[in-house]
Amino acid sequence: MIRPLLWFIAFQLLPSASSHFESLGDIMLLRRTIRAQNTRTLGETKAIRRLTQWFKRFSGLLFFALSAALFLFLHSVHVLSLSSNT
Repeated sequence: MIRPLLWFIAFQLLPSASSHFESLGDIMLLRRTIRAQNTRTLGETKAIRRLTQWFKRFSGLLFFALSAALFLFLHSVHVLSLSSNT
């Protein structure tokens, strides 16, 4: 369960620093796609591929939105901790 999640984060969500890692990610994607075609329908495989491409395209926006949400959450926790001490 954790291995596919780590693979997804490493090769799909995080931008690669060099073309070597990108090609390694493409090889891993191809390998997993071939394996997925044996266990899933073609429609499910295409849907997963479209979802990963969407994450790649909007990863900067998602990072910004999640960072802003985390900042607001931590700020509210900090304010609540200050008000509970008085």
